[in-house]
Amino acid sequence: MLSFFARKKTVQPDLSDSWSDLNRSPSPSPAQSSSKPKHSNLSDSSRALNLVSLLTSTPCPWTATVKPEEMVEWLKSECGEVVEEVKRMRNIDAATLPPSHLSHHIFSLQSELGDVLFDALMLNSICARDFGFDATESWNKACEKVERRTPYMKEWGEKGVTATTSEEAEALWKKVKKEEKAELAAELELLNLPPASTPSPFEKTLTSALNLASQNPPLLLATFSLGMSFGAALASSFFNVNGGGTKIEESQPQNWKIKDLLKDVKMSL
Repeated sequence: MLSFFARKKTVQPDLSDSWSDLNRSPSPSPAQSSSKPKHSNLSDSSRALNLVSLLTSTPCPWTATVKPEEMVEWLKSECGEVVEEVKRMRNIDAATLPPSHLSHHIFSLQSELGDVLFDALMLNSICARDFGFDATESWNKACEKVERRTPYMKEWGEKGVTATTSEEAEALWKKVKKEEKAELAAELELLNLPPASTPSPFEKTLTSALNLASQNPPLLLATFSLGMSFGAALASSFFNVNGGGTKIEESQPQNWKIKDLLKDVKMSL
């Protein structure tokens, strides 16, 4: 089985040219310039992809300062507006609505959908710019994921796998998704193993002391009491805090406090 991270990448032939536009150099060679169509001659997805590519790969005073976090918030906002437009379309009666009014509602929905698409494309391209990865790989990842989770599709699916109802298709989707998550978790666990390290002398001494004390409950209690009280005795021995609590003055160690503390520990043993 191929590694989750090393599965074969597939790019649909009819979209590969458009996707490659996202990573084209902003300063192409003369030969490339003569073959690349002008932006004004592009349409549909090619126009959108070229637009985003130019906005994020050439000097633009706006996109140069935009961060992924901002794009996420704008994308959320635009999704909310699409929801409102969809609700509005559901509530109208297209059969009785004047054509001009219906066209207006459709135009509004298309406009909001366009905002979502633009923000999503911008988010992908800005993340690629800021974090140093190939923007087209996000497209590939999306296709690979859907292809794996719809194995009943004859164009890319597995032989013998079928789904005739939405319930069967959903069950296959969830099954593959569960397998993916388990495989990914296993690989991440291997990748994130902490490096082997040698304990310091202090850690060795502390571990030995705790192991010894754990075998003798009275000794464990005395060890804990000694640690807590010894720290308090040292603090009070070396520092005097005046009544106002705003000034700390150094003083000579009061050895008698430590001696008395050791006597108490000896008695507790």
